[in-house]
Amino acid sequence: MDDLDIDYTSHLGFQTTAVFNKLVPKSRKKWVEVFEDSPHLAVTNQEAKKWQWLSNGYYFWLNADRFAHWWGKLWFKQYAITKYTIKIDRTQLLDLITNPDHIKLFWDLMIEYQNVYDQAVEAGEAEDMIEPSVCAVLTYFRDLLGDSFQYKAIMAMDEWKDFKFLDPDSDFEFKMAPDSNEHEIFGGTKRAQICVFEQFKNEVLLRKTAHSPKNYVMACHTA
Repeated sequence: MDDLDIDYTSHLGFQTTAVFNKLVPKSRKKWVEVFEDSPHLAVTNQEAKKWQWLSNGYYFWLNADRFAHWWGKLWFKQYAITKYTIKIDRTQLLDLITNPDHIKLFWDLMIEYQNVYDQAVEAGEAEDMIEPSVCAVLTYFRDLLGDSFQYKAIMAMDEWKDFKFLDPDSDFEFKMAPDSNEHEIFGGTKRAQICVFEQFKNEVLLRKTAHSPKNYVMACHTA
């Protein structure tokens, strides 16, 4: 496959894994075990109300490890980061960040799901449905369409932005130009992620590499 093939898009993906989860006693793993078990699959658990934003799959922070470290420090006592190259046909990536046509398609799916949900509520049959959300829409249509769902991965980000994430002393926003309107401002550090569906892992995820910390890198290098 030619690296310059314009039909394909390529990104770096960084996945954070708990080496020692502060919420789970006796959960410590060896570095090599972390690498062998990666990537880990994220699955929605409706009963426990544990939701996966982009439905079930392998989740990665896009193109830099900054948010991977942020996530690890937020949730785990000790963590490791594994890096991948994610290469996929553009027509098989639902791109909700840079592709306006895909965003419009998803908007239509959101409206359709809202209508289905409202009808179920009215009929008293919404008990097993997920409240309208990105998670709900993607889960519903993936289940409904099965193998006919044409995408192998989804790329999206939320509206979270925080300049203090880059500069703790910053408390202002930058306009795009001196005469910019109120909404024309630089977006800051938004949390861009990609979710690769389980059945396409070996096809889409390439060049698995121990990335951080150094002990993880060295342990995997010498194993």
